[in-house]
Amino acid sequence: MVEQFGPRRCVSVNTEEVLAQVIRANRDKIDNAGQFGDGMCQ
Repeated sequence: MVEQFGPRRCVSVNTEEVLAQVIRANRDKIDNAGQFGDGMCQ
């Protein structure tokens, strides 16, 4: 599934699933999920 955010596009097949798992595993390290997501979607 390819999600599009305005001009940005995530090419990862499981971007949301991977992102969700990473956030759950590193809640202490990630303060803002939005910023982390922007890093993956360019």
